[in-house]
Amino acid sequence: MFIAATAILAACHCDNHCPKPPHKAPAPKVPYGNSAFIPVDSANKMILSYLTSINYQQNDTDLDCLTIDADTMRAYLANPNVKKIKVMFAHTLEYINAGGGNQYCGYQTGALTVIMACYDSMNNYVYYQAPQSPGINMVMDHSAPCPSNCAHGGSAASNVLIQPPPQRK
Repeated sequence: MFIAATAILAACHCDNHCPKPPHKAPAPKVPYGNSAFIPVDSANKMILSYLTSINYQQNDTDLDCLTIDADTMRAYLANPNVKKIKVMFAHTLEYINAGGGNQYCGYQTGALTVIMACYDSMNNYVYYQAPQSPGINMVMDHSAPCPSNCAHGGSAASNVLIQPPPQRK
């Protein structure tokens, strides 16, 4: 959800030419540090706005979402010095090595990824030190682009967030 929200927030290269939304009362948020948890219905409204803008039902080349392996994220966040995560858009190495380096790719699946680097309370990067690669500073990559690497089955296969049924007591 974190990555999907980040992709949605950066989805429009507006440069002052996107329509300005009418002023409405903001959806309720639950602050959590600098970020916030928002209601699923608000997130779905945001997600569907982006998906509709790229004509997702007929478009299988633009990114619908990016997924990150939770175990990889937990390993990086295990460092107690980590206070924030910086999410940066980047071209994939495959796109660059195929001749696309420094070329606009829009939101093509397979061309765009996110790099995530953590930083500490002094705003200095905190790199991951992989046990199998001692001395090499590492950051997170390898988000899986959807539509080519989407969840199959389960509620995560949906383009929107599915609410679980109420628990019976």
